[in-house]
Amino acid sequence: MQRQMSETLKARLEGCRRVALLGIGSELRGDDAAGILVVREMGKLVSEGPFRCLDVAGFEGANAPENVTGYIRSYKPSHILVVDAAEIGAQVGFCREISISEISETNFSTHTLPLKVIADYLEQSTGADIVVLGIQPGPVGFAMAPTLELVTAVARVSHCLYGLFRECDRYLVSEQSASVLPGGRMISGGLVGSGTTHDVP
Repeated sequence: MQRQMSETLKARLEGCRRVALLGIGSELRGDDAAGILVVREMGKLVSEGPFRCLDVAGFEGANAPENVTGYIRSYKPSHILVVDAAEIGAQVGFCREISISEISETNFSTHTLPLKVIADYLEQSTGADIVVLGIQPGPVGFAMAPTLELVTAVARVSHCLYGLFRECDRYLVSEQSASVLPGGRMISGGLVGSGTTHDVP
């Protein structure tokens, strides 16, 4: 992921405690699977290196993300990070944030509902900060496998996100440590969660 993108996300994720990672796309259409693949790769990374305080849940929205909005609402996230393949006029694998205001002008491949409708609903129903990441796809023909460029981008984006989440987790750990009185007694609170991702059928 580009350095500028990393810095942008770092600012957008400030104060996060519970992050819902929503991957959108169709596994049957080549590079359109970008969002789904990022959720799965993040699941592996978090499973291998869980966070101490930050809670991250992964949701596979496929090409009908409205089907998992209820699960996301119940999760009560502080931030929602949406990842999807998007025609942004860049090289295959290029990733950037797409503002809510420009979503309607961006071509997201295979949704039963416009992404702006879903983003607006999640923002209003959860009060969470919404961040949308678009990854430029290559071919999205039916029954095609993801391109090498897309697979490489998925790994790059996932590792970048994991690194940013790790920074957020370190901040939460230090914040929690500051609330411990001499002798180790907690003033309030415990760990927020295990930090593992949860795939929603």
